[in-house]
Amino acid sequence: MSALVVVVAAAVLGACGTTGARFPAAIEPRPAATTTRTADITVTGTGTGTGSGGSGAAKPCADGHPVRWSPAPPASMPSPGAFRPGSIMDDIWRKGDLTVAIVTDAPPAGSMNWTEPTLEGFDVDIAGAIATALFGSGGKSKIRFRAVTTKDRAGLLADPNSGVDIVVATYTITCERKEKENILFSGVYFESRFALLVPAKAGFTTLRDFAGYTVCSTEGATSVQKLEDAARSALAPGDPPLTITLRPRAADCLVAVQQGEADGVATDDIILAGMKARDQYVDLPPGGVTAAGDDLAEPYGVALHRSHLDDRNANKLRDEEFVRFVNGVLRDMMTSGAWTASYQTWLKPTEEIVTPLAQNPAWPEG
Repeated sequence: MSALVVVVAAAVLGACGTTGARFPAAIEPRPAATTTRTADITVTGTGTGTGSGGSGAAKPCADGHPVRWSPAPPASMPSPGAFRPGSIMDDIWRKGDLTVAIVTDAPPAGSMNWTEPTLEGFDVDIAGAIATALFGSGGKSKIRFRAVTTKDRAGLLADPNSGVDIVVATYTITCERKEKENILFSGVYFESRFALLVPAKAGFTTLRDFAGYTVCSTEGATSVQKLEDAARSALAPGDPPLTITLRPRAADCLVAVQQGEADGVATDDIILAGMKARDQYVDLPPGGVTAAGDDLAEPYGVALHRSHLDDRNANKLRDEEFVRFVNGVLRDMMTSGAWTASYQTWLKPTEEIVTPLAQNPAWPEG
């Protein structure tokens, strides 16, 4: 039996509300993903689209920093439990647990292994490393996981009473999220990219092939705007429109394709690779989406719950200190081999890749 404490929503375990409890001795398989319908989006082609630019490296945010910028980690990390009194790390250590919002149906990032039962995946390992840095050996047992959907992440971070400390949930860093939603991000811990998944042998090779068809994406995800922009660029004037249908979870989009409600899925390539591993009848077309520069990038960061003290200066000090601490954990993962080991376990089947630090020596400030 896993020692992890998990907080799950009613949709996952069929309970009313959200509760914190250890896994029971026997757990029924997760119910089939829901297919709640929301308003569809119709996209017509202009042939002149320029891409989303949401994560464009060439476009600095309002503060003048690149979108991936984050404060440098400390030169040396504090020992577990030896934190500055009044710091967020000290608060978490004293309350005795780290509450992490995470997606539970998006392997290989995060998903339930119902035979154990336990949560597993790359994002789970990131959360585990942060917990270990806070609590020492055995720190992973101090995690309280809370299942979250893509569109609910920002709300949990904005709510001072949510109880969530961090969100590790394939959360793409964008200027808009930093500025309009006031999200506090760590440095990049994984570089994903926007992509398409289609039924195998269906004849779809590029986005223009979807003229007159329906593509599913996830509510609240950066992939929705990327899909709109890419489709507007790919479709020529006079082509039948492309319809975007939205679902609460990425897994719901796979169900939509399986049930004939959608003809493809558009989201991060890491999530699509997980779908392909579960369903032999879908594939990733090599020419699915093209765009200039960094328009298809999906750089993941850990999102941190901001302080809500009366003293704004104290809040700023605490928040920056916490970001630097988390960046220190990520740096140590990337330099110690822990990041690579997790990648080899969960992500290697998708493609060979190196750490964000190896890709960018100026990480996390570049």
